[in-house]
Amino acid sequence: MTTSDASASSHEFVSHHSAVDESEFALTVGFPRDPADEDSLDGLILQRGRDPQEDVRGIQGVYVEIPIQRHVAHGGITEAMLGRDRFILRFDEATAHKMGSLREILVHFDLPEDDFHVIRDGLRFVFTGCSCYREEHGNAG
Repeated sequence: MTTSDASASSHEFVSHHSAVDESEFALTVGFPRDPADEDSLDGLILQRGRDPQEDVRGIQGVYVEIPIQRHVAHGGITEAMLGRDRFILRFDEATAHKMGSLREILVHFDLPEDDFHVIRDGLRFVFTGCSCYREEHGNAG
């Protein structure tokens, strides 16, 4: 489901094992690819440092990766929107170039309510101080 127009390319996939990992140093929200498909772009990692002394404020503190370090960037996100069954990430032109010419990534998922709240809370942390992050109506609970 990848579009081929380089100026507006997007990638869409289904994440079956979305999760949050918290370490002493960072909080990571992962929408992983199928581990059996090493060549797939179907994965997305978002991360923010936990140490306020080390963290870069705002959007530049958000690390984005298409695993396994195939494409990486800090910041450059113009929109991040969480819905009950999807997450959309859009990049500025410079970041899209770093991310393999992808301007947009759309992740679909089907999570139980408790797991969705974990993902939502993780994304709220990752996007601390970022005006580009929003949640579709009904996700505030």
